[in-house]
Amino acid sequence: MVEVAGEALTDREMAVLRHLPTALSQREIATELYMSLNTVKTHCRALYRKLDVGDRTAAVQVARERHLI
Repeated sequence: MVEVAGEALTDREMAVLRHLPTALSQREIATELYMSLNTVKTHCRALYRKLDVGDRTAAVQVARERHLI
């Protein structure tokens, strides 16, 4: 597990995070990862909270700065 600001990112959160820089929609990410759309949305909300960002673009930027992706 990777720690961000004292909170660990789960393996599934990391899997979702790796897909955020792509052009895939959340629904398409869910299909790729064999998750429900609601699960992807939940992971995104957790990622945004843990990375202290408000949206997908900012999450990708912060993740790149911290060498998470």
